[in-house]
Amino acid sequence: MHFNILALAAPLIATVRAAAVSAPAPVPSGDPELRNCDTRYLYCGSDLMSISKNYKKQIDKALSQSGQPTDDAHEQQSLFSCIDGINGDV
Repeated sequence: MHFNILALAAPLIATVRAAAVSAPAPVPSGDPELRNCDTRYLYCGSDLMSISKNYKKQIDKALSQSGQPTDDAHEQQSLFSCIDGINGDV
């Protein structure tokens, strides 16, 4: 799983390349395959971690690679987009 993020002007916000900014789609809870993030949307870290706690490791790696702190505020309030809809990579 991979994160690519770029820092924005706001201190607690980071984002990745995306075609458009949209609200996340509802995530069905029954089918695990549908629990992946969707390449059409941006997600804040808190939304990703509500989908799966497995995203925390990806979020921290992306924040570190972009020179951002990995504190709770940055994990929760940074923006990410999926780069791989099949695997849910962000």
